[in-house]
Amino acid sequence: MLREAKKMGAKVYVCSMMASAAGLKKEDFDPALVDDVVGVTTFLEMAKGGQVLFI
Repeated sequence: MLREAKKMGAKVYVCSMMASAAGLKKEDFDPALVDDVVGVTTFLEMAKGGQVLFI
């Protein structure tokens, strides 16, 4: 599902708080799938005016 969304131009961001709680770093995610690991404030600013889907 995420790969298909990426093909259509979607951006995929990982929540930095949840990544940290799981002991994961940006390097642990597939760069072909995940665009960045960001905090909630950054995410909300970047997503302003766009459609947001939480998975």
